[in-house]
Amino acid sequence: MKKLNEIEIYLLQNWDTVAKIKNEAESLQEKFDEECAKACAELQNREWWNEEFEEPEYKRDGDHGYQIFCSKKSWHFGKDWFDHVELVVADLSLDSLMESGEYMPNAAVWTVRLKKLGEGKRETFEELYTTYSKKIKTSLPPGLKIFKDPESAFCYYLPYTKDQWIEKLKEGKFVETILEHFDILAQFIDPIDRALAEVLGKKRAKK
Repeated sequence: MKKLNEIEIYLLQNWDTVAKIKNEAESLQEKFDEECAKACAELQNREWWNEEFEEPEYKRDGDHGYQIFCSKKSWHFGKDWFDHVELVVADLSLDSLMESGEYMPNAAVWTVRLKKLGEGKRETFEELYTTYSKKIKTSLPPGLKIFKDPESAFCYYLPYTKDQWIEKLKEGKFVETILEHFDILAQFIDPIDRALAEVLGKKRAKK
């Protein structure tokens, strides 16, 4: 066995405390996992949700943490399961919330798979989407840091500090916070419907 460094010696000297912290950290991670699952399930109770949507999904994507997403049936355009436009709140992990990871929690209109439709189709969609969503973007809540993402037509960072996330988790407000950001994304449902219908050459059903 190689010689121990100072940190390893410190851990051994405080092993009982280290073991307790490890167990509590694992328990906290399990609670966070449950919160992400609950946020996904409760999407179907939002006012904008209807039978046109497929069942919402969530998955863990390595260091990115959880991605919670939903899509309308009419937003599918290919044979692959991922060939769709989706609303997504992504990069949800304790590392990202505590500002110790590489990624930051964000919300987006995910469109990268539109490339499969052929040259220029995704660009046409995003031009139309930008036009149809212009008024919505001017009325978004203040403090949203919008950024350009190569996989999305619209994307912003969730505007909370580490201390604010701790407070939300402590007070049991994490799920509602995530749902509120889906409510923001839901404002773009009609622009997505209109732009995608034009790109795919479909007639929109009358409401």
